[in-house]
Amino acid sequence: MLSPARQNKIAFWSGFLGAVAGCVYLNWRSFLNDQSPGIDSISQYGFPIPLYQAGGWVTIEEFLWIGLCFDLGFALGTGYALGWLCAYLWQASRPNQGPNAFE
Repeated sequence: MLSPARQNKIAFWSGFLGAVAGCVYLNWRSFLNDQSPGIDSISQYGFPIPLYQAGGWVTIEEFLWIGLCFDLGFALGTGYALGWLCAYLWQASRPNQGPNAFE
């Protein structure tokens, strides 16, 4: 049987990795859903901030580093928040373990 602290870590990492995987999936879907209206348009990919753009008459292809940094920060922040929430809810559902979510 796992100790309560170990179960909290598992709940936290499950939420964290689930949120990061969700952000990776949304970025991937953004890349697959190319909605460029014509030949001379520029398509941007990324969620929530574009991290790549391509297209145009002169064939622009550009990797947007600031978009990558923001998307990475968004994924990590969302993952931490969801991980903390999962660990807190796991701890709250186990009344014999004490009120602290990260014991």
